[in-house]
Amino acid sequence: MQSGADQLHRPYIFRDPLHGDISFARDGFHDLVRGIVDEELFQRLRGIKQNGVLNLVFHGAEHSRFAHSIGAAHLAGRMYDAACHNSGRQAVAEDRKLVTLAALLHDVGHGPFSHLFEEILGKKLFHHETLTARILTEKESPIARRLREADEELPEKLLPLLMPSSGNLAVGITR
Repeated sequence: MQSGADQLHRPYIFRDPLHGDISFARDGFHDLVRGIVDEELFQRLRGIKQNGVLNLVFHGAEHSRFAHSIGAAHLAGRMYDAACHNSGRQAVAEDRKLVTLAALLHDVGHGPFSHLFEEILGKKLFHHETLTARILTEKESPIARRLREADEELPEKLLPLLMPSSGNLAVGITR
């Protein structure tokens, strides 16, 4: 049996059917990731299908926005590392953190039935990117609170990576 101290240093592992084990080691950044993932606003993504109602036609299309977001965060970190390695640029821990968090949170504003929900309501009434921005910035949001505890400006640093209208996607990430 592991002691309490050993438990604190155990990695945070997701058993992913596509990517295998995705590990978030125990340090400050990954504690932030775990805290965000444990929030009810993020956990609700388990009940939202990645492909809307496609699973009604293709029975294998069962994966959730939750699994997609965890996998996206994992791949974003790996792609950042590969881009830095292949370009000969020094990886910047802060930039890797932003890329990983942006990938983790990019779908947090989705409603039920995914994009179909936006089509039914009309994008003027509901757009998942707008709700994502609110979740990341509004004071009452537990996710915004966690982000601000890590870095007061973190929500504002993430928004340009998440909002397509900003025209600033990935600009400045690999300096």
